[in-house]
Amino acid sequence: MKGFRTGMFFLVVVCVTLVWGSCARKAGTEAAPAESVGPGETGDPAEAFAGIVTFTTGPVSLDSKGESRTIDVGERVVEGDVVTTGADATCEIQFGSFGSVHVASGTSLDVSRLSRDAGVTKSELLLGAGTVICKVRKLSGDDSFVIRTSTLVCGVRGTVFLVSHQEGKKTKVAVETGRVAVAAGSASAGSDAASADPDPAASTEALVVEAGFESVVKAEGAGKPLAESAPPVPIAEETKREFSAAPTPEIRNLGGEEPEAKGADAKPVSLPALRVVAEPKTAVVAINGKPVSRGRFTALYSKGETVLLSVREEGFETHEEAIVMGDGNDVVREVSLKVLGSKPQSADSADTSKQPAPPRDPLETFVVPATGKKAKFAVANGSGRTLLSDESSVLSCLDGKGAVLWTAETGNGPNVNSVPVLEGKYAAYAGDKALAVFDAASGKQLWSLRLDASSSALFGRRPAISGGTLFLGTGSGISAFNAADGTPSGTVAIPDGTEMTPACQGDFLYVVSRSGAFVEIDIQTMTVKRRLATGAVQPIATSVTVAGNLALFGDRKGTVTAVNLKDFSVAWQRRLSEDRGYEVYGDIVASRELAFVVARDTLYALSLSNGSPASAPVSGVISPVVAAPDAVWCAHSSRKLYGFSRLDASRVAEQPVPGGLSSGVAFNGDRLVAPLSDGRAAFIAPR
Repeated sequence: MKGFRTGMFFLVVVCVTLVWGSCARKAGTEAAPAESVGPGETGDPAEAFAGIVTFTTGPVSLDSKGESRTIDVGERVVEGDVVTTGADATCEIQFGSFGSVHVASGTSLDVSRLSRDAGVTKSELLLGAGTVICKVRKLSGDDSFVIRTSTLVCGVRGTVFLVSHQEGKKTKVAVETGRVAVAAGSASAGSDAASADPDPAASTEALVVEAGFESVVKAEGAGKPLAESAPPVPIAEETKREFSAAPTPEIRNLGGEEPEAKGADAKPVSLPALRVVAEPKTAVVAINGKPVSRGRFTALYSKGETVLLSVREEGFETHEEAIVMGDGNDVVREVSLKVLGSKPQSADSADTSKQPAPPRDPLETFVVPATGKKAKFAVANGSGRTLLSDESSVLSCLDGKGAVLWTAETGNGPNVNSVPVLEGKYAAYAGDKALAVFDAASGKQLWSLRLDASSSALFGRRPAISGGTLFLGTGSGISAFNAADGTPSGTVAIPDGTEMTPACQGDFLYVVSRSGAFVEIDIQTMTVKRRLATGAVQPIATSVTVAGNLALFGDRKGTVTAVNLKDFSVAWQRRLSEDRGYEVYGDIVASRELAFVVARDTLYALSLSNGSPASAPVSGVISPVVAAPDAVWCAHSSRKLYGFSRLDASRVAEQPVPGGLSSGVAFNGDRLVAPLSDGRAAFIAPR
């Protein structure tokens, strides 16, 4: 495949897949099939291990040893089991501490192989039909994690990816982070597959799909070349919807309990489960800010963990609560949402003609008190909640109806540039004096850190949170902390430091140094993997935006740079204005074709392919761009929100705002939230 089957990738595939051989090949040594050594035989026996069901929505069937039954969270899945989801059911299965698989509705998944021998773990899953989304941490040594179909084999080393397959049709492979090696193979697993399936490093037909890309592939079986394969292209909107419809599989802390294969009814994990049933059945259930299902949901959580539950549906009141998981007993919530505007009726009322008040028009704009002083910036994470910061650096958290859930002081001076952060269970704010981290559900301050001149966020530099770790840019590099308690967990030195917000993307952090060097950092080892001089001039405050195989950022002189993450080179650079420099002060928002950039008071739309202008600049813009499902939006000095097409940047909508706009518009999953200069917030439907 042009640009995708190169020798460099083949070297990656050798150490990534370990898919087709069942044992490692050492230089000068002929490979032999790895076999399980039984008890009483010479050598250490291969240990069977089990996957654990950690999440379900709806009934999920397990076929084990010829018997079929409905499976629940906490139960084990062993080699030879087949998991089947119906039209309205999904589940997640975790394998050890290295991988988790989301099984979409209408899917059949055969657990072909689960073994651990001499410290080497092998996991092979056969996708009969349907869709799976997999999250795999970086594997070590000879460990392997493989997804097979009847004709293909996908091998990975650390990635989030999707495989969709129907027998007799082409197979779609899409990669969100990391990379996936694809080659012709068989449905067989274990030692027989070693002789049937070729090593992709030796095959000129091997295909590598990179992060942000997808490919549609067809093969005729093991030992044969890929019959048809489309060159990888940026992930399509339909595929993005598939990723977003299913939460990214979570690799959970199973409390240190290692599941063993013993007893058909054994429940190897004693963690408590949260069980939610909602009415109406179409209501969206969100956990810690991330939508996970509609109508019902069951998942395992750690003992003592706080879980933020949100259930919402258009035209109904939103249900929100913080739940602390107990020591072992399951927590059950049956949530029946109330129609907006409805009033409880007394039991002895004989007047049955009175009807509940009509629900609020879902397109109605409403304004609510939000902060005590001028609201400055708003952020949201799709859960219905919005976090605002005001001119005094005080935070206010609002639910989807505009009710203030909590407020918190941050220990900082006046706020000119500081944007709050809302990520999962955590809310954070970095100002001129301190970094403060809060529990997103209750507003309780978890910890704080005094900032010095090298780490101050006076100019808008923000922390980034990913996987329970908080990353902070400083004058000397990046510092990492446990997001829950502030314990330092690592540092990485960047010779000239950075004024930017770190960008978390899969296993990597991306940031640009003061001198314009684009830096890729391995999150697990906290080491610089690659560094590229770009000529950019001191980027400040903003975060790198990753769009497919491109990383985008702007600098103080109004130059936008696109870095090709595949070969780590500058793909293109574009000066926004030739007559004078325009500092880029907001994160770039990318659609499939375009990059939207705000510099000074002007919105620019650039082609992702070469950086050329896609439309005429729009002046009078007073906020960075925010993405909504059908358009990108920004605040305008005319007291309106403007919506622009994600395809061609044409202006497709405008919404009046009842008050003086401040800045920092957010999208909470249902509505645009605009902070106002009088301390209120406007909730506006994006139409």
